Amino acid sequence: MNKCTLIGVAVLALAACPREQAGTTAVAPSAEQHKHDEHAEHDEPAEHVDEHAEHAEHAEHAEHAEGHEGHDHGLAEYGTDALEKLATVSCEHGTPVLECDNCRFEVGAVELAPALLDKTRDGLVTTTRSEKLAAPRRVLLNGEVGFDERKVVHVSPRIQGVVRQSFVDLGQQVQKGARLIEIDSLELGQLRSDFLQARTRLTLAEDNAKREERLFEKQVTSGSERQAAQAALDEARAALSAAEERLHLLGVSDEELGAMAKQGAARGGRLTIRSAIAGTVVAKHAVTGERLAPDKEVLTVADLSTVWVWGSVYERDLGAVIAAKRAGALRAEVRVAGFPEQAFAGEVDYIGATMDESTRTVRLRITVDNAEGLLRPGMFAEVALDLSGEGEVVQIPAEAVLSDEGQRFVFVRVGERRFMRRDVQIEALRDGRARVSSGLRPGEEVVAKGAFLLKSDILREKMGAGCAD
Repeated sequence: MNKCTLIGVAVLALAACPREQAGTTAVAPSAEQHKHDEHAEHDEPAEHVDEHAEHAEHAEHAEHAEGHEGHDHGLAEYGTDALEKLATVSCEHGTPVLECDNCRFEVGAVELAPALLDKTRDGLVTTTRSEKLAAPRRVLLNGEVGFDERKVVHVSPRIQGVVRQSFVDLGQQVQKGARLIEIDSLELGQLRSDFLQARTRLTLAEDNAKREERLFEKQVTSGSERQAAQAALDEARAALSAAEERLHLLGVSDEELGAMAKQGAARGGRLTIRSAIAGTVVAKHAVTGERLAPDKEVLTVADLSTVWVWGSVYERDLGAVIAAKRAGALRAEVRVAGFPEQAFAGEVDYIGATMDESTRTVRLRITVDNAEGLLRPGMFAEVALDLSGEGEVVQIPAEAVLSDEGQRFVFVRVGERRFMRRDVQIEALRDGRARVSSGLRPGEEVVAKGAFLLKSDILREKMGAGCAD
């Protein structure tokens, strides 16, 4: 007994089991059909000679295809009319392809045992009809998650120095004004000294101006001496203001300036760098003892409560997208591979003013709420834009859609117990429904519950249960 015969007997035995065992297989091939296939090439009945003569042309095609992997019976070229075409095609075993238990796997045909479809006994397989329902026009885009650049700060020291201490770790949440790192800087030490000297000179200039004013009132000194004292005071004030401004540019606050004045030169060139916003430390490039330059970014703090998703719109869809944006809020639905079952709502707030000449696309920006922190900058995303104006699209339950090597497909009913695989293109999966853009007509009956059982059957050929002996 060859390999095909052994598989056929095993499946037939499973199909003949009581109902509680039916769940172990989705297929029960006909014993009579299998027997006919096994002996067709050795003892062909006379009553089938005329029938085979009528299909000689198709048999010749099948014999020619036998030299190729998978015995191509022409399913790819028939599309949604495959049933009508294949009903007239015989396989290399001299049997109609759809009835051959060896070759029907190759064209995606499955025949179920009655118990699997028994509605009165809660069958394992149920069907439903595709419907043409109203749905807004959707434009699908590829996108990438990025920072909301209004809420991200790139921290650099603005001055040469050495990291004295780090107060935060990567991924840590920080508040506005929180200490990030402390550095030692010779240049800062000089600026601090200039600041303290300017304060001292200002104090002296103020005292001298007051003395000259009293003397002038008593007519002890001249007006020119009084004016000279006032000019010296103005210069001292300007020098102090300039010293304070230089320190402010390095990130020194007014409170820290006051502390410097009280401490004098005690802290030397020590500078504490603080966070300008509340957020998360998403990058850190500073360790204790590391020498820093003014142009080196040492930390990045970002508020990830919202993110930007950048998408690319093809030229053919640009007009509709712009019109929808002008008509009002343009909503978007964002999905990422890390959370395939979750849709993130967003709104388009910017459409680019230029087109990429190489890709012929225009970038648009979508602001997405990320309060749960699930979206990470750098993630690839699928974006669906719901444009104004509703159309109609064929819809089926999402559980009816299967996938094999990246190709999505469904099983369409073509007989009382027979179903065929049909490749489809899915526009969107949402709210438990699948929107079918091509491959399925309205009103066709497809398998919903239990579709995976049929998929297991047609994949037997890939597992070595096809026509091999």
